[in-house]
Amino acid sequence: MREGFFWTHCRTMHSDSKLSALFLIHSLAPAGSGGEKAWDEGSFLASTRIQLAPALKAAQSLGLKPEITNLRSENTSSLAKIGGQKCCIIGKLSHPKPEFAERIAMANLAAISILKQKRIPILTTYCDNLASGTSPSISSLYQSLLWHSDAIIYPNKAMVNFGRQWHNPENPPKEIIIEDPWQVERQPFTRLHAGETCRIIWFGHSSNSQYLLDELSDILQGCSAWTSFELTILSDPQTAQRVANAIKPMKCNKQWSLRYKKWASNNQPQQLSDELTRAHISLLPSNPNDSRKSAASHNRAVDSLQAGCITIASPLPSYLEIKKMLIATSCFSSAINSAIQQRDRLSAKWERLRESELCRFSPIENQRKWNSAFLSLLEPQKRAKSKELPSKY
Repeated sequence: MREGFFWTHCRTMHSDSKLSALFLIHSLAPAGSGGEKAWDEGSFLASTRIQLAPALKAAQSLGLKPEITNLRSENTSSLAKIGGQKCCIIGKLSHPKPEFAERIAMANLAAISILKQKRIPILTTYCDNLASGTSPSISSLYQSLLWHSDAIIYPNKAMVNFGRQWHNPENPPKEIIIEDPWQVERQPFTRLHAGETCRIIWFGHSSNSQYLLDELSDILQGCSAWTSFELTILSDPQTAQRVANAIKPMKCNKQWSLRYKKWASNNQPQQLSDELTRAHISLLPSNPNDSRKSAASHNRAVDSLQAGCITIASPLPSYLEIKKMLIATSCFSSAINSAIQQRDRLSAKWERLRESELCRFSPIENQRKWNSAFLSLLEPQKRAKSKELPSKY
C-alpha cells in the first residue's frame, strides 16, 4: 500500500528545520536518499510502514514537517544536515545480511551522537528485541538507542520488559505502548459449512516460516475433525517452495491441498484482507522461548480476527494479552480439531467480544497515542523555552 498522504508536506533535510521532525528509516532505496524516494522506491518490511505511517501523520497534525532519511555508511552526507529539528523518530533498523546491517549501524550510531550533542529528543520504535539479537552491529546499535532515547515506543507490554534492561538508570526514557493498528476492516466470521473444504491460512515474513515447518507434520497427521483441508501460504516464493518441499514426503490423515499467493506489497492491505476473509482458520505458530519473537506485535493476530478467522497461535506473552480472542496452544492439530468442532460457539463469542477487546488496536486509537507521544517530547521544550523568555515587567 502506498502511503502518499504526507508527500505534499514531506521533504528531505535542509536548513529550515525549525518546525520539522526527523525520521531515520531503513529501506532498500539508495543510501542517503530521503523523502518519497526513501519511502517508496526501496522496499522495507510491512511492519515498518504500519508503525511509521501513523507517526508521519501525527507529526503533520502538530505542524511538523517530516524529514525522512535513509542512512547508511555508503553516503553519510545527511548527517551534516541534522540540527534544529524538534525531534527524531527512529524506525526499525535491521537487515539479515551482516555487511548491510553494519552499514546501517555505523551511520545511525553517528547520528545518535549528533542528535545528543544538539539536544534533539530521540523517540525510538522498538520491536523484535533487536538489542539482544544475533547481529553484533544491530544489537550494539539498539543498546545505544535504548540507552540514549528520550522515549521508546513499544508494541506491547511484553516488549517493555525486554527493552528495560538497556535503559540508562540515571535518566530512563519514557516508556510508551502504541499497539500496531489493524489493517483489515471488521468482517463477519467465515462459517464452515458441511461439504466444503476447511480453508487454513499462514501469512507473514520468511523469518517466521520455520515455526510453520516445525508444526506441519503434526498438523497434516493430527487434523481429523473435517474431511478436507486447504493450506494457503501468503508470503514470498522462496517460503512457499520451502513449505511445498517439506510437505511432499509427509503423511496426511485427511485430504490436503496447498495453495500459494505471492505477497503483493503494492496491494496491501487489500490482498491481506481478501485472503484472510476467505479463510476459516489463521495459524500463527512461533516460539515462546525465542526472545526475539516472544514479544511479537499483535498485528497478525488482530488482522486475522478482524477478518473473521478463528485464530490459533503459539502462547507468546504478547498473544496472551488478547487470549480471550484466540486459541493459544502448543499443539496446533488438537487446536484445529477443537476449533472446527466448536466453530459456531467460538465465532459467536468472538463476534460479541471484538468491539471491546480490540478497540485499542483501531487506527483512530493508534493515531491518538502517536499524537500524545509527540506532545510528550515537545512539551518539555516549550516549557524550557518559556522560562528563557524575558519577563514583560
